[in-house]
Amino acid sequence: GVGKTTLAKELFNRKSSRYSKSCFLIDVREKAKSSIPSLQRKLLKDLCASDQEPIDSKDEGIEILRRHFSVLSAPVLLVLDDVDHQDQVYALLPVTDKGILTLPPSSLILITSRDTNVLTRSGVQEPSIYKLTGLSREHSRELFCSHAFCQPHPLSGFEHLVDQFLEACSGLPLSLKVFGALLCGKTNKSYWKEELKELRKTLHEDIQKSLQVSYDALRREEQQIFLDIACFFIGESRDTAIRVWDASGWNGSRVFQSLLSKCLVEMHIGGESPHYIYLIRMHDHLRDMGRDL
Repeated sequence: GVGKTTLAKELFNRKSSRYSKSCFLIDVREKAKSSIPSLQRKLLKDLCASDQEPIDSKDEGIEILRRHFSVLSAPVLLVLDDVDHQDQVYALLPVTDKGILTLPPSSLILITSRDTNVLTRSGVQEPSIYKLTGLSREHSRELFCSHAFCQPHPLSGFEHLVDQFLEACSGLPLSLKVFGALLCGKTNKSYWKEELKELRKTLHEDIQKSLQVSYDALRREEQQIFLDIACFFIGESRDTAIRVWDASGWNGSRVFQSLLSKCLVEMHIGGESPHYIYLIRMHDHLRDMGRDL
């Protein structure tokens, strides 16, 4: 919720052109549950331009990556996003028998994780660990207001309420976006105060409890499709999901667009030119909240 993935993407987009090869493995924590080899195959394809060699197990993938990485001549850029166990790092960044990384010298490796212990247990030195903090008050206000008022500052008369929401969101970009979108178009201050009260109830709990306030404000049809996405449709084609919802008697396109506007789901472009497709994404905190429900 503090923006680790967003910052990693920005760094990747800015620096990838400086490297001969680059790879961004998003949401390693979730994908590793079902298939480490699929992540290893993407590494092999993106960094070694090889997708012909089959990988049927994690250990087999480690040996194949070690062999291919050892013959790379130019530095590469690699991002491992949302790692939650050192075994994932070992499976995706093979080392030699002497513990030396097999990627070329001067390669840039960025690992994001919620747990700094995962990084230290993976061999990352303390000076190389950067602990991301929340947004400044000024940037928090701009982000919140851009979603609540479609402008970077509050409407007249809402300044104090905005400040109270900023304090409750503690500089977390995800919370600022979701609650700003929840309040968009709402000019009744009583409604704002009620939502603020609900948010404050969860201040001493985790972020998923806070985000559930936005879920509770959805219509029943929106809640159902939100849960469908959290459990079944992350990484799937938007158009395929909409056809499934339409077949169930819902207005899939309208509801999906509503969730998109509320910052509860995201889309990114997948596939290869000219056959691009829109794939559904959801922030991991929102996904975990949906699955817990």
